[in-house]
Amino acid sequence: MLEIVVENTNKYIDTVPVNYSDRDKYKVKRTTLSEIKACIGLLYMAGVFKSNRQNLDDLWANYETGMEIFRSTMSLHRFRFLLQCLRFDDRKRSLAMDLMKEHRGERAACSHLSRELRRKLKRRITSPAREQEVKCLKLQGRCAICPRSKDRKTKYMCQKCKMFLCLQHVILFL
Repeated sequence: MLEIVVENTNKYIDTVPVNYSDRDKYKVKRTTLSEIKACIGLLYMAGVFKSNRQNLDDLWANYETGMEIFRSTMSLHRFRFLLQCLRFDDRKRSLAMDLMKEHRGERAACSHLSRELRRKLKRRITSPAREQEVKCLKLQGRCAICPRSKDRKTKYMCQKCKMFLCLQHVILFL
């Protein structure tokens, strides 16, 4: 798993030098597995020492507030750079985005959200087939067979025709 973190972090680091001047490009170099382990280890050590509200400069300081283990592991500049570049998944095929895709589709179908937010959510849904599926994601509807005077609401839907059916009419279509 850490190899994937190293791979994705290095992919991101390769895109970063564009933002640095020629003078500072030497500071931007690819990382290794041992360096990622050290970075994560320093985060654990900060937790062990209960330094969650302490400034990073104070942890690396040479005087009494600093801790030797932080200075001896890596420089403060490198630690900050790795924290900025640390990537757990590839941005082009993001696992997080794949996990959220279905929920975003359901949210895009919600009528109580603002029109602008629904439009943005629908734009993020990539496939046109998925857009059609989202439109059919009503959770409840009126029975298609019952007369309007009975006004039977139901959550059961025919899988073939996608029509809502009350319990009385579901048996007819089994």
